[in-house]
Amino acid sequence: MERSRREGEQGGGPVRANEVPGGEGDIDTRITIEIRQPAEDSPEATAGTGFRNRKIDDTISFYADGTAEAQEILLRDRQGFRLALRINPITARVHIVELERE
Repeated sequence: MERSRREGEQGGGPVRANEVPGGEGDIDTRITIEIRQPAEDSPEATAGTGFRNRKIDDTISFYADGTAEAQEILLRDRQGFRLALRINPITARVHIVELERE
């Protein structure tokens, strides 16, 4: 996990969020990751169920007021097992959903 640099910190860009327990580590290379956001033209966007793919190098922002961007992180293994980590934009809570195998 990374965070924005605080005022007075040297350098540019994000830094590791070492203060977050469990926020560092490696993901098994057999697992693929897709970050998806609500499709703007989808009626499901407000319900948090209509998602479209976005670039893997994009970020997901969590804000100091306890909110976050509405995003879904899709984890998939080689056998087709899939988990969706859905971020609620109002509470910033992550809901884990087991999806059908592909």
